[in-house]
Amino acid sequence: MLCLHEVDFGVLKYLGIALLAILSAVFIFNVFIFFMLERHHKEACDRIETIAKNPSYVKYLDSWGSETFIGKGYYLVSGMNGDVVGYKSNKTIDSLNVPNQELSGIEEQYFRIEIEKFGEDFKSPITKENISKISIGRGRDSVIFLKNGHKISSHRGHDIESGHLMKINDSIYAYCANYRF
Repeated sequence: MLCLHEVDFGVLKYLGIALLAILSAVFIFNVFIFFMLERHHKEACDRIETIAKNPSYVKYLDSWGSETFIGKGYYLVSGMNGDVVGYKSNKTIDSLNVPNQELSGIEEQYFRIEIEKFGEDFKSPITKENISKISIGRGRDSVIFLKNGHKISSHRGHDIESGHLMKINDSIYAYCANYRF
């Protein structure tokens, strides 16, 4: 059994200081990572807001959709990470071009698209008349185009009050997944 008079308190003091230094370093590292992630998410939101508020980006993305998949016989168009595919039937799947990066403001490798139709069978082709929403994104953030008088109260569970959804005008919204506008 170790007696108190046999303990070298100098060694314990240095072990305590070393442990405190390690814990402090871990804390500082975690705070650094937190602020770096916050900055990254804020920059992503700023970027999607810039795209949504830029009339030339919006006009180009809207016309890209019309030229690429609306009225072309596709019943489903989806895309992620720079790959966009259009489904005409279970056996006919076309690879579609992504928008030009310089004209859209969205890098090809981050490009994502979602399309919602209403009032129609799932297998009915996408037309100007049955499309309600096009969400064109950069990663998880997106510019939302509302079509045919469609209204939006929330997107992915977030509303305007949450700070994740920003109204640009009656038919254009910006959505930021990981930060608030």
